[in-house]
Amino acid sequence: MFFDLDNLNPGTWFDLPGGGKICLRILPLDDAFKISKEITKKRVEYKQGQRFEVEDVDEHRNLALTWDYIILDWEGVKSKDGKEIPCTMDMKARLMGGSPSFGKVVRGFVNHLNELEATEQEAEAKN
Repeated sequence: MFFDLDNLNPGTWFDLPGGGKICLRILPLDDAFKISKEITKKRVEYKQGQRFEVEDVDEHRNLALTWDYIILDWEGVKSKDGKEIPCTMDMKARLMGGSPSFGKVVRGFVNHLNELEATEQEAEAKN
């Protein structure tokens, strides 16, 4: 098995229905932990004289960072007036959170990538 040490998690391009294409990658555990650490704030609360540590999680930021990581780039994604939509963190989160059809297509591609990864790991384990 060979690894590109300069790019351990390259993206894969998929054609979008109706035109355009999108480049996606899987979110590995190391990066998921980094996101989790960034979105979690710890604080202390006192109730009836007892000290409790509480974690506040910013779920909206979690989704925005997750989709920003997974979606590397896109081409040909346009608004209804035909203008290119820039591939920014805000636009990724807006389309994934607000467009059921866009979200469904992207999640389907990500599921496909995860299935390919699982199949590859199974084949590797057999050898």
